[in-house]
Amino acid sequence: MSELIGKLLIEGDLRLLSPLIIGKGSGDNVDIEIIKDEDGQPFIPATSFVGLLRNYFYTHAELTEEELNVSKLFWGSSYEKPNENYYQSSLIVEDLYPITDISIKVRDGIKIDNEVNVALEKHKFNYEVVEPEAVFHMKLEVNVRRINEQNYIDTYKNIIFFLINGLRNNKIKLGAMTSKGFGMCQLENVNLYEYDFKEKSHVIAWLLNQTEAAKKIDIKPSNIKEKSIQTFVLSASFEIKNSLLIKSYPADPLDPDAVHINSNNRLVLPGTSLKGAIRHRALRIVNTLQGKQDTQNKLINELFGYVDEEKKEKKKSRIVVKESLIDENSIVQFLQNRIRIDRFTGGVIDGGLFDSYSIWPKKSEKGKKMLHVYIEINNFEDWEAGLLLHILRDLWTGDLPIGSEKSIGRGVLLGIDAIIKTHDEQFYLYKNNEGKLIVEGNIDKLESFSQALLMKCQESEEFS
Repeated sequence: MSELIGKLLIEGDLRLLSPLIIGKGSGDNVDIEIIKDEDGQPFIPATSFVGLLRNYFYTHAELTEEELNVSKLFWGSSYEKPNENYYQSSLIVEDLYPITDISIKVRDGIKIDNEVNVALEKHKFNYEVVEPEAVFHMKLEVNVRRINEQNYIDTYKNIIFFLINGLRNNKIKLGAMTSKGFGMCQLENVNLYEYDFKEKSHVIAWLLNQTEAAKKIDIKPSNIKEKSIQTFVLSASFEIKNSLLIKSYPADPLDPDAVHINSNNRLVLPGTSLKGAIRHRALRIVNTLQGKQDTQNKLINELFGYVDEEKKEKKKSRIVVKESLIDENSIVQFLQNRIRIDRFTGGVIDGGLFDSYSIWPKKSEKGKKMLHVYIEINNFEDWEAGLLLHILRDLWTGDLPIGSEKSIGRGVLLGIDAIIKTHDEQFYLYKNNEGKLIVEGNIDKLESFSQALLMKCQESEEFS
């Protein structure tokens, strides 16, 4: 191992923009418990964090042969291939601990029967999340050795720039359920320092954990090119037609039986509920176009991902939704008492009184934006864009309700406007004063996406 001649130090604060799940398995009262240290303090393990950084780099960086070789020195390389050189990683990552107060909340989840769109019995689960706005301190070190003193140090810095800019721009997501809007984060207050151990003052500063004597490096755009990823993005605003309830169950027995879910005391449209709704509708659309009923449709599994416990197979979803805040200035909350009826006798079932605290639009806010939906598909094909457009139509017209108690009219949305982006085009949809839908952009292109969906379904039907 060659001589250590310097260090690169990266420090910054990682702020959560959405809930975070980094679980350690089941706990006493939850199915997934947030990982904590011996003092009960939640943290982000360095093993998880460095794995995310490495995966992001090799997934998104367009590397030259020289950059690829240097990256093996930076990240380390395994000795699985006996004919290749292998190196210890130059990157050292510390566990990320919070520097602000941390709020942990328990959320509930259910598994849905895709055939009848109801919850499966005995498939309710719960999990802990770290609430948004928590801030974790990030500290990374990079060893600079004599073997990479000259050309390699510049590439090391460009790798660091690439990672910092990815974290700054919310391109790296942490933990589990990232395709459902969890784990979004943003790097703030980041600084990069260079220690040259040829300088005595730098050695002393490093030993004393000081940065004043080190050389501060300006963070720049990386010279490493980013891969071009074809992304289809749908961003749409809606009003609530009647009422909305995505259930959360309070622990206090004096509280209502069900309230609308909140995050950091703000009402939200969770990505878990939205993605479940659009997946079921996508399955229904594809099955209709194929003329068959298939609860495990291959096209849907290819896009939304799947887990097959029997075959021990799984595929990560390529469709990503975000959790969004509900505009609390445009809604009110009402406590509604309800009863359960015996369908045979028409009487009230004993013990069947329950109540829910749902949200309703203010009459004065009708026609205004109340919530937002963000969906994107990475590496999309035209037929997948067409499928998402069909789902947008159903959400826009109120045909696809979301949340709980849909059978009594809850969860119906009405579209206000939408922006659709591909790698080379943009479209804007909105309602004019007469309520007519206006589309700005190449309508023929949108129609081609819809036609691609029809052709894909016919093709898959012929060869199934």
